[in-house]
Amino acid sequence: EVPFKMKPTKEEKNRGVRVYIPAKATDNPSLGDEYSDNLDSLPEALRDAMRDGNWDVLSGVRFSSWNTQYHVIKPEELPIPMLTGQKVICVDYGFSAPFAAVWLCKLGDGLVVAYRELYKTGLTATQQAEMIRDLSAEEEAISGDKIPIVMDPAMWRRNDGGVAKSHDPDAPPVGSPAHDYQTVLGRRPIRGVNARVHGWAVIDELLRMRDDGFPRFLSYDTNRDLIKFLPSAPRDKSNPEDIDTHCEDHILDAVRYGAMWLTGRRVGEALPPSPAQLYATDFTSHLTEARW
Repeated sequence: EVPFKMKPTKEEKNRGVRVYIPAKATDNPSLGDEYSDNLDSLPEALRDAMRDGNWDVLSGVRFSSWNTQYHVIKPEELPIPMLTGQKVICVDYGFSAPFAAVWLCKLGDGLVVAYRELYKTGLTATQQAEMIRDLSAEEEAISGDKIPIVMDPAMWRRNDGGVAKSHDPDAPPVGSPAHDYQTVLGRRPIRGVNARVHGWAVIDELLRMRDDGFPRFLSYDTNRDLIKFLPSAPRDKSNPEDIDTHCEDHILDAVRYGAMWLTGRRVGEALPPSPAQLYATDFTSHLTEARW
């Protein structure tokens, strides 16, 4: 297992290095059949957690289909040079609140891989764009192509609170964070589609396990904030199809913009079927094997 260093706090400057070593009941030969029978009799979510070690299946979370065992991989399992599909950098803006950027790649079979993230506070739009430019430089130099960048539509608002009138509504107005990004990156950013429930449904579709035994969304284990906040995001109590807007949703919003753009989703299209509908369907089509 990979050791990780705990982030310092005001109370503890040096919290040391830790490592998580998973263990299941089946790893303990002294436990009898009665113990296993008790685990099998638990409710589904609790059984998956206590018997199988899948603590991502928590009551009340929005993305209950997330399973670290299937959705998280090490970079060497699918290294960046192999990610030759359609790429996008997706951004949710913040200054006092965190700004989030996630690099996604969609392969030919529809598999979307999150292979890099940024999650920081206190950076101006120019500083954010410079970090994104520097982190993308090597792969852009190799491919010869600039990676498209899709962003929070609020970034088209000027810093003075106004919105410039233009014949081209997608052109970032001077004085807006989107314009600062355009200046640094040398290309026009793409205005993200801000449809929360629609976007979460697209992520649901990517996360679900298919007949071939694989999902269509994977994340590198180096994306610590993504794999921390996505599986723990709580449902909104008044709208169970949404997530609670009071939770840490910045990096989720970024993924939502990118996932919708990669899958060509637009507001007004039919939503993907719900998980309940999908599991009730008799699947007849099968995708090709050996995705990665």
